Amino acid sequence: DYATIQEAINVASNGDEILVSPGTYDLPPNNEVVNTNGLAIWIHSTGGAEVTFIDGQDLRGVIACVNGEGSDTIIEGFTIKRGKQDFGAGLYCDGSSQTIIDCIFEGNNVEERGAALFCDGSSPLIIGCTFRNNNAIKWGGAAYATGGASPSFDTCLFESNAANNGAGLG
Repeated sequence: DYATIQEAINVASNGDEILVSPGTYDLPPNNEVVNTNGLAIWIHSTGGAEVTFIDGQDLRGVIACVNGEGSDTIIEGFTIKRGKQDFGAGLYCDGSSQTIIDCIFEGNNVEERGAALFCDGSSPLIIGCTFRNNNAIKWGGAAYATGGASPSFDTCLFESNAANNGAGLG
């Protein structure tokens, strides 16, 4: 019922479920990323990652969890692709511990660290995700952790990621 995923998040409350139909969701033209706003919400596609895309269009980052999100903030069943920024082009995490399930991180690019996933002081749980064809100029083609971050990866696949240091994890 909303034009963008962010519009649905902006009216959501803790405990809400946001269903996203198959398709490609480009980010708003004002260069904003999808921000979960610290809410304990479940954002998931109805058709799975193979048919539901959040596309940064090689212009900006894609998703940010930077407001203390916990494990009850769940992002499930998306291809998160073509993000571009200095850190965490696919998913940027700062002080959060969200849960990411059955997502594909593909074709994200950064100048610095963590092309698909950047975690600063964060402990996300990543389950059943695929990280492929992500590129970092410096560290962590797929993912990078700093500031005491401790991301957990469960049954994830890493393929064809590139970086000058740590093509998979930095």
